[in-house]
Amino acid sequence: MTLLKINNLTKRIFSLSSFFLLILVSSNTYADNGKIAYAYPVENIKIDGDLSDWSDDLMKFPISVTSDSKPINEKDFKAYFRAGYNLKNQSLYLAVEIFDDSQVVAEKGNDNLDSQDGFSLYIDRKHLRRGSGSVLYSATLNSRDVSFARNNWDPINANANWDNVELKISRKGSKTVCEWRIFLGKDIYPNKTIGLDHFLVDRDKGEKDATYFLWGEGFAKSIFTGRLGDVILVESNATLGEVQGKVKWKENINEPIPAKVRLTSVENPDLWVLANTDKEGNYSAKLPVGNYFVDTPFTLSKPFVIDARAKPLRIDGRIKVRATVKENQISKADDLELDVFYPPEYLIREKGIIHDYDSSKEVLVDSFIEAYRQYYQIPGVSVALVKDGKLVYHKNFGVKNNLSQEKVTDSTLFEAASITKPVFAFAVMRLAEKGLIDLDKPLYKYLPFENIAEDERSKLLTARIILSHKSGLPNWAFGGPGGWRNGGKTKLNFKPGERFGYSGEGYNYLGRVLEKITGKKLNRILKEEVTEPLGMKQTYFSDNEKLAKNAAIGHNHYLPMFWGIIDFPSPASSMHTEAKDFSNFMVGLLNQKGLKKTTYAEMFKTHTAIPPDQRVYDNGWTQSMSLGFFIEETPYGKLIQHGGNNGDFHCKFGIIPEKKIGYAIYTNSNAGDKLNRAFEIFLLYGNKVKN
Repeated sequence: MTLLKINNLTKRIFSLSSFFLLILVSSNTYADNGKIAYAYPVENIKIDGDLSDWSDDLMKFPISVTSDSKPINEKDFKAYFRAGYNLKNQSLYLAVEIFDDSQVVAEKGNDNLDSQDGFSLYIDRKHLRRGSGSVLYSATLNSRDVSFARNNWDPINANANWDNVELKISRKGSKTVCEWRIFLGKDIYPNKTIGLDHFLVDRDKGEKDATYFLWGEGFAKSIFTGRLGDVILVESNATLGEVQGKVKWKENINEPIPAKVRLTSVENPDLWVLANTDKEGNYSAKLPVGNYFVDTPFTLSKPFVIDARAKPLRIDGRIKVRATVKENQISKADDLELDVFYPPEYLIREKGIIHDYDSSKEVLVDSFIEAYRQYYQIPGVSVALVKDGKLVYHKNFGVKNNLSQEKVTDSTLFEAASITKPVFAFAVMRLAEKGLIDLDKPLYKYLPFENIAEDERSKLLTARIILSHKSGLPNWAFGGPGGWRNGGKTKLNFKPGERFGYSGEGYNYLGRVLEKITGKKLNRILKEEVTEPLGMKQTYFSDNEKLAKNAAIGHNHYLPMFWGIIDFPSPASSMHTEAKDFSNFMVGLLNQKGLKKTTYAEMFKTHTAIPPDQRVYDNGWTQSMSLGFFIEETPYGKLIQHGGNNGDFHCKFGIIPEKKIGYAIYTNSNAGDKLNRAFEIFLLYGNKVKN
């Protein structure tokens, strides 16, 4: 099943741009968006676009959130919805009313949602605390479609379709009615919460772009689990009241107040909602009368931040208070005073353990990984250690998917993100040895890059300059790995060769150059030049059947999310692998396989100095870029390394050739970098270097 085609929206929401991903996952609007609605029992509702059989007593909830231009007035656009449910036919009912003085309808067969008015609905029928996925029912006046999470990571929705959904859209004057019935079977019962949001597209005649309206904050709701609002299925005689409270730290902790609290019915635990807090920690929620537990749903102080410099603390999730909601009253809950645990840094010894590693230290590695994994609530981890130029340790921890609880195994494949770059660089050096590419020949002579050709400085770009990250190109100039295809133009940030500037865009351009030179597709080049020579049998660079079956699912905090696996290789970001298979790459580098010694020397020498203000971590040691690798001059030797960060996957590897040691660690979590950094210190440096 495919999602309705969305042109500008696709660029804006589904881009794999690291920058945009950072904006999405660091936003306080992530997870349940704080909106709460109430559905009462209804009977004799006919799905015909006529709302005369709906009670006017049902509350109306505005659909008014937009990140684009606001409506000029209520004639330009206004929308709200009512909700009800029927136990006899096990269905949820929704009545959506839209007031819009300009409606655009495309011809039949045009399924481009961005070119016409659209009326779509997200449903998370299970509303599980650990993050169940949603189904998006996409609709226009002339088309219907449905989309849901791929790779069966959410088996709840694996067979979702329109067979159990009725929708009637009617138009009279400037008013459009969307009347829905969604059969939810045994998931419909009183005192239960369902995740829901609307996605309305408003296309006005003569306007260049459409405007998008939602009930609650946040886009990408099919990708990020738990990003919907809460609809409470209340009993017919249920009455409401309001509870107010405050969240604060038990001690003077210099961390932001959690952006959400969770309120769970004591009598009916399936009735739970998230409420927003303000900067001072105040919250309020209107709920059915009864008793509730109040706690924090996210047990990291910065649960969705992927900034490597951030140091989130683990919140004691056992702390909760009790609140009582009284009919038509405002009730005060006791303050929720939160406490934290600190990272288990006591496990880091004075000396890094890899230097004299033997099998007796296996238990120390196991204990360290598991302690930090639990502290940061990282679902899955894959680890490998190399000593004396051979694999000496490999283990998997946790689960590939927090929803299914499926265990990480030797077949589980993690996104390697930017660790793709050194693997690609190895292939470039192999082709250079064969005389197929000159590292110092201007790339435009092989293959012009039309998107940057207007900038004359682009003619200075060479393979060496790109591999050493001084191309002047932004990290992603066009919004992601394939964004250049849209034909946009850009200029370089500085003259190529002038200074350090990390760029995935440059690597992907160089990949296209290799295809032009060799007449081969990039997947074949990488197979022939890297994975086959070095024995990497479980490493892939684009979507295929085996990868789709074994791919781990990324997570933000403990909540699953899924961007999808791109169907073309990105030299900067698309590799999938696991630690044991990737150890073959490290062993190859340490034993200087596949390249001449002189080529290794060239590949590993300093080509670009990295200024202190651009270092993620700064131990006071010299840091630089070689051809595809980061270099750090440590007291233990030259550390050749690279990390990867796709937001919901963090990974890292490093080798010290003179000692023939190395490590690789892959995680499926936005908090994985915290484990990765601590693990590097534990292995290489000991507690003389701070985390």
